[in-house]
Amino acid sequence: MGAKNLQVPSQFLPNTTGDEEVIITELRALADLAATSGVTIAYEAVAFARFNSLWQDSLRVVRAVDRPNFGMCLDSFHIHARIWADPYAADGKLPHGNQALADSMAEFLASCPKDKVQYVQLSDASKLDPPLTEESPLFEGLEVKIGTLAWSRSARPFPLEPPGYYPVVDIAKTWLLDYQWEGWVSIEGFLTETELEENGPEVMAARARRSIENLCLKINV
Repeated sequence: MGAKNLQVPSQFLPNTTGDEEVIITELRALADLAATSGVTIAYEAVAFARFNSLWQDSLRVVRAVDRPNFGMCLDSFHIHARIWADPYAADGKLPHGNQALADSMAEFLASCPKDKVQYVQLSDASKLDPPLTEESPLFEGLEVKIGTLAWSRSARPFPLEPPGYYPVVDIAKTWLLDYQWEGWVSIEGFLTETELEENGPEVMAARARRSIENLCLKINV
């Protein structure tokens, strides 16, 4: 297909290993194989992973793999979903989530080298009303029954689109202004309405463009 970047998530399926010797060995092999075609690998810690679910985990893995074409994908959804948000809560938030996010971003600015990042992704999430329950139809068809996985697959509008409620502006300011990231920025959405014929690529691309423009206005870039 000619793609030059391949995104690889941390694993969430049952029976996957948390043995880092195995994980690092296999990811090195993947990076070396990708390098023969000029492809870079972006490793993404997802909020619903069994073992590596934080950006700090991504950074540790990237450092251990130690290949020039192997770096991190920073995804705002997974950071928020892991330490700030709760799909089961009426207000959609974790207790002390604001402080946890502030502490995480301060640590990020102090410890994450730019040469370990491939690109960043910005995404929002719908505040579920009513909150998620174990009987929710959002779990239908999923490989595993995990709340953040269900949320991730079907209720992620573009940044600043209603009914999104994540503090995307704050994390965008951290990455784009404080961190002074100048590389690729991806806008990601996972929405059930994309299954409808009238919501083709042109429609969704126009929505993504409006999202980017609104976000730029909010953070003054």
